[in-house]
Amino acid sequence: RFTKCRVYFSQNGSGGSCRISFFKDYDAALSGGVNDEMNTTITNTGTSGRLYSTIPINITDVNSFYINILFNHTSVTNTAMIIRKVVFEVEETNNV
Repeated sequence: RFTKCRVYFSQNGSGGSCRISFFKDYDAALSGGVNDEMNTTITNTGTSGRLYSTIPINITDVNSFYINILFNHTSVTNTAMIIRKVVFEVEETNNV
């Protein structure tokens, strides 16, 4: 069970924004669609300019997964977010 996603930035500039999508197994990738288990937008304002963001999640029954990151700044003149790494916390379950 995936319980938390932490995104670390090397740069989190004014007007920066990104959307993170999580797809399990071989689900079709449509950001924000019904198979998007995360569908979270991170903004500079929402993180108060910190160089990390913690996203609580509860995603179960995952055999494999992939993530999609879409950078969508407010304007081309804004300072972009640059992601350094993405870390997921996983809890072991007793499911067989």
